[in-house]
Amino acid sequence: MDKIRVGLIGSTGIIGSLISKMIVDHPYFELSNMYASDRSANRKYGEVAYGNIPVKYEDILVKESDADLIIKDKNDIIFSAVSDERAGIIERRLAESGIPVFTNASANRMEPDVPIIIPEINVDLIKRIRSRGFIIANG
Repeated sequence: MDKIRVGLIGSTGIIGSLISKMIVDHPYFELSNMYASDRSANRKYGEVAYGNIPVKYEDILVKESDADLIIKDKNDIIFSAVSDERAGIIERRLAESGIPVFTNASANRMEPDVPIIIPEINVDLIKRIRSRGFIIANG
């Protein structure tokens, strides 16, 4: 089985680094692309990531968090760990282009079409999603 290609926005921050650790040995996900601010773009992940990161990812080149670039990279899904307002714009654009976005950001959290999923409580909300591209926020 081919693994699901994951793009990680906000990869160099605390949450992004934690997500990279959770994905490193995941049976279904392969971290294919890492995105961050223009300050971290075009640098190796090991140089700009927060804290200890998986050795497997140290030499991956971080790309700028630009919606058009992310779409062009053909990620199957996006995990977003961006904390600023730009997250809302980028996530919305990705969802509109058909890419599923799972976000830790607050930017779209209160939008009526963005379910907040807490797996232990309301994971059944995922079944209500009818479009190919969407945003799901965590609680």
